[in-house]
Amino acid sequence: MGTWIVGLILIAIVVGIIRDMVRKKKEGKSPICGGSCGSCGANCPYASHSHDQQQKQPK
Repeated sequence: MGTWIVGLILIAIVVGIIRDMVRKKKEGKSPICGGSCGSCGANCPYASHSHDQQQKQPK
């Protein structure tokens, strides 16, 4: 019985995470990153074009 309860709790958590990721994707936000592109070194498709231009310009 305890195994079923733990399994149901884990399923509920996973479903909640997936629903949150889908909701963020529909809003145009990244479901993976927090949106702080200034401190991110990844090549992210969610970064704005103007942000990319600012990074490429020499100082």
